[in-house]
Amino acid sequence: MDAQRLTDIELIDDGTVRYYTAEASAYRGPRDDTQGTQIVFRDITQLKEREQELKETNEQLDQFVSTVSHDLRNPLSVARGYLTKAESTGEQDDFDTASEALDRMDTMIEELLTVARAETIIEEKEPIEIADIATKAWQTAQTENASLEVTVADTATVDGDRELLQSIFENLFRNAIDHNDGPITVNVGTLTQDRDGFYISDDGKGIPEDERNNVFDHGYTNNEGGTGFGLSIVQKFVTAHDWEISVTTGSEGGARFEIQAETNVQ
Repeated sequence: MDAQRLTDIELIDDGTVRYYTAEASAYRGPRDDTQGTQIVFRDITQLKEREQELKETNEQLDQFVSTVSHDLRNPLSVARGYLTKAESTGEQDDFDTASEALDRMDTMIEELLTVARAETIIEEKEPIEIADIATKAWQTAQTENASLEVTVADTATVDGDRELLQSIFENLFRNAIDHNDGPITVNVGTLTQDRDGFYISDDGKGIPEDERNNVFDHGYTNNEGGTGFGLSIVQKFVTAHDWEISVTTGSEGGARFEIQAETNVQ
């Protein structure tokens, strides 16, 4: 009989999953008579992994296109509507509203590009002083009506990508400010209880427990003016470093984001 592919086989050895194909063919003797069946196994683990990576990439692309086509259309429609109105009324308020819609659209485009960049792999890491990068991120983020307290030793470092780590801090700072009314204090510190890493907390209203599983979802927000990309970007950059992030309640009752990463103190 001709070679026949039987099935794909999944084998688990010490927690490692490998995939094989099994092909059966007749084993023939000198007289071309069938004397048995020969089964050949071929390792297709890498092929399966590439298929899964391609599937995930396509899903992310579909999500990205959906977000661009849906979310960007809204502020564009608002801008067009108020510009049309302003042409008739000449009211400055109408021009201002159109300008705000365009500003929001610009912000969304920047964050969408950041999300797309988040799929890149970090090839080289360098020691980064946590206190220093947090302070720089605070200076570049829009932090009016808020103050920063850094309780991290100046010599405490983490190995990572400097630009991505600064973006992590910037997005977490903006998240704290955008989701709280009135003056707030944001604190950056290191984890304790035999856990390596650092945290960003605030003394605001916090995140309800039933929403914590959703805050990192792409496009999720409970803020009317938010894009829902900030925390999604944070999680992608954290994952790119092979770190872990979680959200809980801080000592002051506000939100506390904990990032588990190997830190070093000289």
